[in-house]
Amino acid sequence: MEIVDLGGVHYAGTLLDLEKALKVREAGKNSFWLAHDQKKFPAISIVVAGGMAAVFYVPSEDDAGFVSVGDAISSLPHDRVRFSISQFPAGDIEVPDDSIVAFEEAVAVAKEFFLSRALPTSIRWRRL
Repeated sequence: MEIVDLGGVHYAGTLLDLEKALKVREAGKNSFWLAHDQKKFPAISIVVAGGMAAVFYVPSEDDAGFVSVGDAISSLPHDRVRFSISQFPAGDIEVPDDSIVAFEEAVAVAKEFFLSRALPTSIRWRRL
């Protein structure tokens, strides 16, 4: 599996390799694009800030796909969470808090996707 993050391109041949790659952080954050066999789609995108994550499943270039559905985190000061998807703050994205899942749930999605290209079933999804 090819993994692109803020630090570059990496490859995971095993689930352990995948887990190690997903633990990498730069200033507590990272953004991951996971795809099979050097193909762009289907893909999983995971954005991470601390213990929070948002997950996107992109089935094809012409399909916006799905976003994770999480329990709205009432302790957040706003109804959106900012995630970095590049080295530049201007590239940050904001995700509604009801799309936020625990990082551990995002890892479970990535593991499921590692084994199958289909939409993972370990979390709930909302169609975009």
